[in-house]
Amino acid sequence: MERTFDDMHPVVNETIAVAYQYYSETKLKIKELTTQLKAMEDELIEDIEKNYGDNVTNDYGTFYTSRRKTWTYSKELTKKSEAVDKKIAALEETIKVAKITEERMDLATFTEAISLNFKAKI
Repeated sequence: MERTFDDMHPVVNETIAVAYQYYSETKLKIKELTTQLKAMEDELIEDIEKNYGDNVTNDYGTFYTSRRKTWTYSKELTKKSEAVDKKIAALEETIKVAKITEERMDLATFTEAISLNFKAKI
């Protein structure tokens, strides 16, 4: 059974309750703003390339475009690449098994970091 904040803190510390609320609201705002920014990118890229070349400096800062090439190779080279990828995957699997073995035998060491995760109630 999942425990709620109220279950664990019958006398709610208002400062921490406000922090939880602020954190959750801020995470949702970031998600909304990221969506809005992504929607605006195409419009801004079009304006920059049409009117300024590859960058524009204004009162808000410098906006610039960048290009990334995506290559498509011949079938022959793609087959060779896939064969190499399979060999690499097999070697990686061997290393993965060796790592698990060392972990189980306490030969490997670890460090642990704590992070905060959040899932909104929607």
